[in-house]
Amino acid sequence: GPAGAATGAVVAAASAAEPLWRGDSRRAPAVRRALGKARRAEASPGRRRRLTVPAVLALPLAAAARRHAQRGARRHTLRRRAGEPRGRQGGPPPTPTPSTPRTTFGEWRDAGYPLPRPGKKGHQRAFKPSDWLHGVREMLGGKEGSLITEAEVLRKQVAEAEQRQALIGQKLSTAEVRETELLQQLQREEQARAARESYEKMSQKVEELREHFREKERELEESKQREAQRAQQLLEKDQKLIPVRRETGELSKALEASKAREAELVKILEAKQNRITELTSNEANELLAAQPPPSSEARPPPPSASRGGAQAVSR
Repeated sequence: GPAGAATGAVVAAASAAEPLWRGDSRRAPAVRRALGKARRAEASPGRRRRLTVPAVLALPLAAAARRHAQRGARRHTLRRRAGEPRGRQGGPPPTPTPSTPRTTFGEWRDAGYPLPRPGKKGHQRAFKPSDWLHGVREMLGGKEGSLITEAEVLRKQVAEAEQRQALIGQKLSTAEVRETELLQQLQREEQARAARESYEKMSQKVEELREHFREKERELEESKQREAQRAQQLLEKDQKLIPVRRETGELSKALEASKAREAELVKILEAKQNRITELTSNEANELLAAQPPPSSEARPPPPSASRGGAQAVSR
């Protein structure tokens, strides 16, 4: 049955690994005891069910012993290739082998059991219940089934997370588009508000300019009215000055005539004075006695008086 096959496989594996773990003083007693129990279980069918613990202990120990032997052989090969004799005096100490932590999965992998590998087109090949190794691992306490189930659950969760991520990404893209539209709308509103404020300021300035223009128009109209009044006053004054100008012209003509008569009289007076200076005293007395005395009405005004009157008339 499967138990007998598993026991035979365990014994065969432990026997094959005996040359490897025999040199390991730490693991050899445990492996020997496990191998003895396995052989006794193989001999007695009733005790095959209790093979799980010894097999689980024996196989990882055998794999660890094999890895230890492989590492020793590898170090020996590296020393031989480098030309460094083992145990040379005065040389640097050999590099200590780093201690690797024990990994159950690595030991199970190195035990010789195949693991699921990617198949064609990226599909994961799963074990089937008909596989005798699957039954052996289940009997030996393997957690492959639970791990596969957990992996399926995790895969579903990852798929759901990817779907949620895609949905969130779609929502994020929609939100970004909406944000861009809102930003553009906000920018348009800001531009409209700035334009409205500028228009209100310009309208206020235009109203102020119109009011100033109306004031200037009123001032201009008042100035025109005052100018018309002044022109009317000047016209009235001109009309009043026409007779005065006429009288002034007549007086100017009379003044010119009086000036001409005055000049003639001055000439006559000078001629008379020259003649008087030429006469003797007897001739002057005779001449004065022969002429009648002039009347006061026909006597001409003195030169100073005539000049003062002319100046008064010109004024």
